[in-house]
Amino acid sequence: MTLSLLNIGCTDKYSCNKPSLTFANQDIHITTLDADPQAQPDILHDFTDPLPKEWIGKFDILYLSHVLEHILRAKLAQVMTNCRFALREKGELWIYVPSLEWACKEILAGRETMVVQGALYGGQTDDLDLHRCAFTLPALVQLVAHQGFDIKQAGTGKFLCGWGDKVYEIPQNVVVGVKRADSLVAAGD
Repeated sequence: MTLSLLNIGCTDKYSCNKPSLTFANQDIHITTLDADPQAQPDILHDFTDPLPKEWIGKFDILYLSHVLEHILRAKLAQVMTNCRFALREKGELWIYVPSLEWACKEILAGRETMVVQGALYGGQTDDLDLHRCAFTLPALVQLVAHQGFDIKQAGTGKFLCGWGDKVYEIPQNVVVGVKRADSLVAAGD
């Protein structure tokens, strides 16, 4: 059975975790969604806006790699609602964000660098490349759990981050949630 995966906000234009590597041993069909037309996504849509009805329950996996930190906190609830609606029953939500714990430890230890600044504030190459919020692992777990997902996995992993001509390995927080059956609320409710 081919799994339907929606890769939100991180097309090949950006340096993110790749779902094709995460799910290398599975039969998946990847659809890309982005608000940036220059990213040339399969679907051009701002995921902070309500979903079209034809997307309700369409996907087995939603993959948000280094996306949530770019969303205004006031719009996080809509994004999480969209995630819940877009997933089929027992669908999985994969979220990766920079580790706020790591960035704070680096600053407090006197090791504030441009890489740490990038983890906190984004690359700032354009208006979409700004970080508008940050997450500790417990805060990310709480956000996902409170929005109708059971936590399947939560932890810290490594992320390759480019700055100038160098690549750095930095920690990222990772949460995988499974859509609860009791979260099957109709769109618009």
